[in-house]
Amino acid sequence: AECKAAVTVAVDLDDASISIKAKKDTLREVLALATTMLRSPYGTEDQLKEYVGKTEGAIKGRKDNPMMLASEEIAKMLFPAADPRRARSPEERLEALGKLSVEKLLQFHRNYFGADGMLVDVVGQLTAEEARSLLDPLVKGWKSEKPFQVERSAAVERSRVYSSLQPDALAGRWLSSALLEGGEAPEHECA
Repeated sequence: AECKAAVTVAVDLDDASISIKAKKDTLREVLALATTMLRSPYGTEDQLKEYVGKTEGAIKGRKDNPMMLASEEIAKMLFPAADPRRARSPEERLEALGKLSVEKLLQFHRNYFGADGMLVDVVGQLTAEEARSLLDPLVKGWKSEKPFQVERSAAVERSRVYSSLQPDALAGRWLSSALLEGGEAPEHECA
């Protein structure tokens, strides 16, 4: 059967989010499918090569863009050199991109993706108790190996300026795009 839902996954340096739009009568199945996808990451070398190629092109295409250069310089002022959130030059981003591997990306997922610390917002005709009864069984026991914590400076909270391709964000973006763009995800059919 067809679920008729929209699922969007987004990852940046300090969080990951999933947005699900579904009718109440298919929500249970859609949540189960989305949870299966998030709990069971996969990726192939071919998918990674395709992602790296597209990303390299995007980085090189923006390399001399004055707006990007200004944004990077501003972001560099917010964080010390050793901080992983500090903006990187296009050359540094390309170097980091070249070091990616499927195993490193899957390890990133094991390390940082989990339901511990999860926040849920529900909009629609669903009570908090109904939402809890749908989600709790799906995420029970799903914890990241290394809970991801980011110390946020006041400047970052005010500006929310981030470099677009830090290694952790890159890993999460690749995983989420691999999950949503195809491949062989674990099977799950809607009832």
